[in-house]
Amino acid sequence: MILNERQYKISNKAVRDFVLALDKLLSEDTSSPKIKIQVQALKADIKKLKNEISEYEFIRSGKLEELEFSSLQELPTALIRARVARKLTQKALAEAIGLKEQQIQRYESSNYSTASFARIQQIAKALNISVKEKVVLNISI
Repeated sequence: MILNERQYKISNKAVRDFVLALDKLLSEDTSSPKIKIQVQALKADIKKLKNEISEYEFIRSGKLEELEFSSLQELPTALIRARVARKLTQKALAEAIGLKEQQIQRYESSNYSTASFARIQQIAKALNISVKEKVVLNISI
């Protein structure tokens, strides 16, 4: 998942570099098993990066109005996507809640595993989002 503009730019450059490498490989003898494996790997990497770039561009476009998730484990990703959708940088979010940008970077890179519940609530408030989750009691008989 692309977290910020820097990663977005790096990902776009990586796609361009991978496409050039792929073109170079395809100009060689593609019957070689080694070349075939390299071509497949590059195509997979290009596809993955393009999907991440498209997702980031869509979220950033402002067309995303609601994020759905099915478990609390998905909440960190939802917070990151909400920040991107709000067009807030990690620095701007940090400033809004009185932290340093590096702290938000750490939270996001670790999927908020080190953030307290109170901090997550503070971040959700700064992002002006509400979270609606149903608690299901799995009671076995």
